Amino acid sequence: MAKAKQKRPSPNGKKPAKIAANTNGNSSERNEKKTKKSLKTKKGSLLSLPVCVVVATMSFLVGICTPPLLTISDHRSPPILQSMKSFISAITKSSIPSLPIKPFASNKSKGEDTSSFTIYKANARVECTPENLANFLHDYPERGLHIACIKPSREDKSSLSVSIYNGAVSDRMDMHSVEKNWDSLKSLLVRRLGLSRSNNKPQRWGIFTSHGEKIANADANPKRKSSYLRRVVESELIVIIAGGTWIWPGVRVGFERTVSLNSFMPSVDFVKKDSHKTALAANDTIVLETLSLVPLLLSVKNFLSTDECDHIQTTSEPKMKYSGVSLKDGDKGKAASEWRTSQTAFLYSKGDPILEHLDERVARLARIPVQHQEQVQVLRYGHLEKYDSHHDYFDPRHYKNSPDIQKMTDLVKKNRQVTVFWYLSDVEEGGETIFPRSGGAAPPRSNKDCSKGVKVKPEKGKVIIFYSLHFDGEPDEYSLHGACPVKDGIKWAANKWIWSAPMGFVS
Repeated sequence: MAKAKQKRPSPNGKKPAKIAANTNGNSSERNEKKTKKSLKTKKGSLLSLPVCVVVATMSFLVGICTPPLLTISDHRSPPILQSMKSFISAITKSSIPSLPIKPFASNKSKGEDTSSFTIYKANARVECTPENLANFLHDYPERGLHIACIKPSREDKSSLSVSIYNGAVSDRMDMHSVEKNWDSLKSLLVRRLGLSRSNNKPQRWGIFTSHGEKIANADANPKRKSSYLRRVVESELIVIIAGGTWIWPGVRVGFERTVSLNSFMPSVDFVKKDSHKTALAANDTIVLETLSLVPLLLSVKNFLSTDECDHIQTTSEPKMKYSGVSLKDGDKGKAASEWRTSQTAFLYSKGDPILEHLDERVARLARIPVQHQEQVQVLRYGHLEKYDSHHDYFDPRHYKNSPDIQKMTDLVKKNRQVTVFWYLSDVEEGGETIFPRSGGAAPPRSNKDCSKGVKVKPEKGKVIIFYSLHFDGEPDEYSLHGACPVKDGIKWAANKWIWSAPMGFVS
């Protein structure tokens, strides 16, 4: 059962009562004192009159000349008054160190939760209010995902108040107080969340801001301890991921999260600030909708423009060949057509401005650097062509006799983490992407079966994001997926495989 939505606590105190005037005593004495006080006030005012005139004039001119920094929704006020209001509001707001992020007010359809969350800018502070926490906490524990609130202690300035949500669920929260230094904070998180380094882990843990920018990891530079601590405290609400690579928290089916692609560019060296290689469109916000939690599956409509979809089709068409597969040890010698009957072409981004731009946009979407990507794979499915259900990650148990895959995965210390799948055309009938084990279902009797599971219908310009690894970096067997046969029309699609570590396919 879904938890009730928490509400921000509202002030409960009463307004202070007005102090009644004293009506007792000698009224003539009071009048005499008021007269003397009034004369002193007038004398002081006369002496400072020139200064007051100068200050008033300057304030008036600034109020007219300064462009409004905040929108004032009072169209009945004169323009000069509106400018003055804007100037005063700007001065008032300037004392606030950062912009808190609050959830959208959204329309809810029957039986569906469409609560939203907006990221306004990369360095925005996210306060640990119940509303903001609700955009990260889940109903059930997520392995390898943790949320923490870091605040300076009110009682002791040399300490930090730390609230930890183990598994990103609200009923597993515990509070701690630690010394205000990086080593103490790091030690607390590692100890309480079980983040100790292990050779069995595919990737080491990482600490992120709430919008996916990495702050530090297990191998953080000792010379930058003060910088890590400052950024954690500035962020307030942080996300700890045991696998070390960003994954968007799904929260619940139907949850929507509005994200700005221009907020920052993820970098392999996360300490450095990357400049924008290309200018993104002014309307750079996208909406991530959670379609499934098991496996984690997200959808983004209108991520690709019609021109981009057409360009990819035109560029890849002359290079199309029937698709191959990476055969498991037990499938050596079999034809790829036993599982896959589509046609494929790999496109190299270098020298193609549109593809280079999409590489960067995918990196901003996934919050994972471009260097983790493979080249884009373009797919074309004709009548009844399909791809039986399979995993995108490499299971070490099935590739022991494949030295190339063993080398590529560095003995499975790194793996494909996320697939960003692009729909380049509409399909009249069929061609859905199916996830037969969604919701934790048992393995299908046949990987050719397209009757059960979450299905995503192709829609030109839409992309889906699904994760092959859990938050802790371990393979997710429920990420099994396939392409259902096309019954009417032609299906054009493409995908970007993104690894848990830099691979060198794309630079």
